[in-house]
Amino acid sequence: MVANLKRYLKWFQMLSLRLYKKPSFIAILVIIPICVIGFGLVSKGDSGFLHIVLSQSDSEDEVSNEIIEQLMNEESIIRYSVASSPEEAEEAVKNGSADAAWIFPKDLNGKINEFIESSYFKDEFVKVIERESSVTLRLSHEKLSAKLFVTLAENYYLNFAKNKTSYLTDIEDGKLMEYFYGVSIDEELFEVTDVDGNIASANGGGSYLTSPIRGLLSIVVILSGMAAAMFCMQDDKNGTFSWISESRRIYVDFACIFIAVLNVSVAALIAVCAGGLSTGFVRELAAMLLYAVCCAVFCLLLKQIFRSAKVYGSMIPLLIIVMIAVCPIFFDFKKLGWIMYIFPPSLYIKAAYDNMCFVYLTLYIITAAVLCIAIDKLSRKRLIKM
Repeated sequence: MVANLKRYLKWFQMLSLRLYKKPSFIAILVIIPICVIGFGLVSKGDSGFLHIVLSQSDSEDEVSNEIIEQLMNEESIIRYSVASSPEEAEEAVKNGSADAAWIFPKDLNGKINEFIESSYFKDEFVKVIERESSVTLRLSHEKLSAKLFVTLAENYYLNFAKNKTSYLTDIEDGKLMEYFYGVSIDEELFEVTDVDGNIASANGGGSYLTSPIRGLLSIVVILSGMAAAMFCMQDDKNGTFSWISESRRIYVDFACIFIAVLNVSVAALIAVCAGGLSTGFVRELAAMLLYAVCCAVFCLLLKQIFRSAKVYGSMIPLLIIVMIAVCPIFFDFKKLGWIMYIFPPSLYIKAAYDNMCFVYLTLYIITAAVLCIAIDKLSRKRLIKM
């Protein structure tokens, strides 16, 4: 048994080493760090679905300065920038370099107090200038309202304490605010969970720009399997494994494809963990191992369907484009239903948060393996009859 294990390990080593002599395989491996580093650099730069310019009528206003500082420092899908004057902010919207401008007035705190104390308030807090009305811009108003609400709540609390309760009139504002901030509420208004009931990560597994990395890496992994299947076709043509019986050739092909996929999968797994996209190492490892086997069987099935290296090679770009479009890499088209699950990347991507996808990956492997064996037996019977 030990001797057989050593022989298999030797085979694994030799089949792995020959892959690194092929420029196309090296190119696939190089794509992985390029994807991770490239998306990482882009996510650190100025990016966002919306670009909003912030400006002040009075640059010395403390309240608006604090709100602008908070907006500029937080991570968001909205990109904020600061204009030196309201005119500059308005011009940015006019020339199309910004989607909207938020212009804070003079004495914002005074306007907030006037709103609290008066039953009729006709002036505005913030002047909002937009190029067009859209869903995303209307949603951005909620962000602005949330920032203003903090100051409103503080001032309303002080106003109520001073005017509605006589025994608090003589207490300083600072002391009253100590009580305000001293109240700690641990409960959350919303609890976000995945489909299995697990509480979702606070950071959401990376930014909206780095989130497609998992899907793109899954495409690179399956691309390595397709390339390995073409290498197997070259081996068939060159008679590399001609000394192995026809009935066992399919298992050799699977081993060659799986070893190639496994090598790339290790690099992809490291990239997922290093890129901050991991949902837990054990989960990622299990998902990647199942996905590697799934890719190997899928690529072997394609090899048996297309037969010719020229046909297989010409179909690879089309298959990659279809998988990028159909699989939930950039967008999750739920209306496609089961169609997206024809391709293994969909199951791997969803396995990050759906435990049932581990079952589906296993069933996919079994089904594809049965099809491979059945097609192999039928093709050999036809050859014998001919």
